[in-house]
Amino acid sequence: MPSTAIDSQIHGFLFSTDEMREIFSDRSWAQKWLDTEAALAAAQAEVGITPQEKADIIVKHADADLLDIPSIGEFYKSSITIVPLLKAFKAVLPDNAGEFVHWGATSQDIVDTGLVLLQRDAYKVILRDMELCREYCLDLAEKYRNTVMAGRTHVVHAIPITFGYKAAVWADELGRPAGDVCIRFSMIRTGSADGAPPIAWTTEYVRRDWIELIRAAKDFPHLLMIELIERLFRKHCTEVRQVIEARALPEEGARHLNAATGSPALRIVRNYVDESGEILLSTVSYHPGDRYAFNLNARVPEHKRNERLDETLFDRLRNGS
Repeated sequence: MPSTAIDSQIHGFLFSTDEMREIFSDRSWAQKWLDTEAALAAAQAEVGITPQEKADIIVKHADADLLDIPSIGEFYKSSITIVPLLKAFKAVLPDNAGEFVHWGATSQDIVDTGLVLLQRDAYKVILRDMELCREYCLDLAEKYRNTVMAGRTHVVHAIPITFGYKAAVWADELGRPAGDVCIRFSMIRTGSADGAPPIAWTTEYVRRDWIELIRAAKDFPHLLMIELIERLFRKHCTEVRQVIEARALPEEGARHLNAATGSPALRIVRNYVDESGEILLSTVSYHPGDRYAFNLNARVPEHKRNERLDETLFDRLRNGS
């Protein structure tokens, strides 16, 4: 009888797949732990810590199919970490080779390394399926490139877009290179008055190969990040794309801003783009609702005022007034 939705015969396929369940099965867990113990024994034999013949036996028998898996669960009733596996493993090792298993190791390191090996196998499956999803999204983008739909909505519809465009955005996100992560900076913006509460919590994201920015940001705190990027890498921002949304303040932001989690806030997302369209810097700022003001002064050019006046006079003449 399953105890989680992942293992449920009814709901399981909503949360996982047979392939992924096999990767994280009891047998797979045991096998990855054995792989780690075998690698440790082989390395220790190579440097003369354990006898080579004992290490060869350990490596040869590091097969989960040789273990009594249910006994490992029984051993956990009176033991911890990797000890239950070691008991089951030593039981199948001849010539007292079990005395050299786990020699000088830390149990938690074996457990964690086994988990990482499982994650590596799962990661390969995820990357494969992401590429398949990307191909489907590209097909949708092509098929529905002229199908009009409402843009992103927030109470009211945004300007129209096509469903093909929406699918193309999905494909673009799924097509990011594996491991393409960013350097993440977080900072608090304070008010100018003494004792004033912080006015914004900002997280900034830049390319991971711009590691020099970490030191530069500390050495020149008065300069904006985009200024540092221009000085260090000769990348010039030609466009700033900004989205302002009403949001509830997340827990992390609330903690930094001395405000209540879930309280009204404005989230401002900015992308700083160069002339080629490359995003140089992305920032996400949260402003508590009572600590943000936006002032805009717009001037209508002289020729536009004249055009408007001409249109008004024409309307009056046309209406006979």
